[in-house]
Amino acid sequence: MSLIPIVVIAYNRPHALKRVLHSLSTASYPEGVNVELIVSIDYSDNTDCSEVANSFKWEFGKYRIIQHDQNLGLKKHVLSCGDMSEGKDGIIVLEDDCFVSQDFYSYVVQTYEFYKAEKRICGISLYSYSINEFVEMPFIPLKGNSDVYFMQVPSSLGQFWSRESWLNFKLYLNETSETISSTTHMPQRVTNWSRQSWKKYYYDYMVTKDLLFVYPYVSRSTNFGDLGSHIKFPTQLYNVQLSCGDNVLKLTTLESNSIIYDAFYEIMPEGISTLSKGLKVNFVVDTYCLKDDMLMDKEFVLTTYKTNQYREKYDTTLQPLICNYIHGLEGDGLYLVPTSVYLTFKERYCDRTIIKKHNFLSYQEGFYNGKHFVYDSKTYHVGNVIRKLIASVNPFTRKN
Repeated sequence: MSLIPIVVIAYNRPHALKRVLHSLSTASYPEGVNVELIVSIDYSDNTDCSEVANSFKWEFGKYRIIQHDQNLGLKKHVLSCGDMSEGKDGIIVLEDDCFVSQDFYSYVVQTYEFYKAEKRICGISLYSYSINEFVEMPFIPLKGNSDVYFMQVPSSLGQFWSRESWLNFKLYLNETSETISSTTHMPQRVTNWSRQSWKKYYYDYMVTKDLLFVYPYVSRSTNFGDLGSHIKFPTQLYNVQLSCGDNVLKLTTLESNSIIYDAFYEIMPEGISTLSKGLKVNFVVDTYCLKDDMLMDKEFVLTTYKTNQYREKYDTTLQPLICNYIHGLEGDGLYLVPTSVYLTFKERYCDRTIIKKHNFLSYQEGFYNGKHFVYDSKTYHVGNVIRKLIASVNPFTRKN
C-alpha cells in the first residue's frame, strides 16, 4: 500500500480549516492503513486556526500540527509542504478552503499506482475544472475511454505530488533560479502572476519539460473561494460537483488516451485524428483566442473568432465544442481559418456567446471596498469602473 500523507495548508481562515478537516474525517480510507494528516499553519497574530487544529481528532493514523513561527507567505508555505513528500511515495496537498469527496484518497492511490512509472506525469489533480481560469469561460473536457484525462495545467485546488515529481520540480527551480522561460507557450496571465506564485513556476516547468497533470472527470475536491491572501472577495466560481460513493476507476495508459489538453485548456490536435477515425489534423486549436502568434505553427487555426475568411465552418451546438468538428457538423460559429490569415488579426477575441452556452455558472454577488455590486460569474460582467479598480487583482484567478 502506498505511503501517502495528507497536508492541509492553513492561514487565518479558521472556519475554512474546520470545514476541510470535517470533510477529511468523513472520507473513506483503506482499512488497517495508517494515514498521516499534517496541518501546516502559517504564522499570524490570530491563533484561531491553531485552536481549531488542536481541538480536532484524527482517527485514521498519525496527526501532526506544524505551527510556523514566521510568516512564509503562500508560495514558500506550499513549497515547504511539497518537501514533506521526502521519504514518502508522495503527498496530498489541500488549501484550507478546499473540501474533499468521500473517495478522494482511493482515487489518488489508484491513479498514482497506475501512472507512477509514466515519466510525463508530474502530478494528480483531485479537482476537475469547469471553467478556463484565464477567461472565466466554461470548460468541458471531451470524454474518452477512461475516468481521467490529461492537461498541461498544474492543479492548485487539491493535488498530489509523488516524491520523484516534486524532487524534479525543485531541481528545475534551482537550475532556472526561478526564471520563467516559456512565456509564449503558456497564457500571458500566468507570466504576469507575481513571483510569489508557486503555480507560475510549476506551469513553466510543465510546459518546458512537456509534462502533464492527471485530471478526473468527476471532481474529488471542490473549492469555496473564501476570503484569503489571493481571494479579495468570496466567490463560488470554483465550487464544483463532487464524486459520491467509493469508485473503482477505469484507467488507460497515456499512450492509449487521446484526451490531452495543453496549457491553454485547448485539446491537443494530435488526439483528434484518433477520435475522428483517422481524420487528418493540420491545425492549432485556439477556441479561447489566447495563444501567441509563435504557437501558430500549423496550416490552419480552429477558432471561434468570427471571420468571413475561413476555409471551413462548423456548428457550435454539440458539447464540448470540439465535437462539432469531430463529427463534421456543418453550421456557423467554429471556423477553420488559414494561419496566414489568422495572424493578420492583431486583436482576437473568442465569441463568448458561443462558449458560454455550453455551461451555466451560478449568478453571484460580490463586494469591492464595501460597495455592493453584482456580476455574472460566467461572462464576467462587471462595471467598467469596477473592472479598472480590480484589474490588477483579478478576483477569479487564483494566483497560487
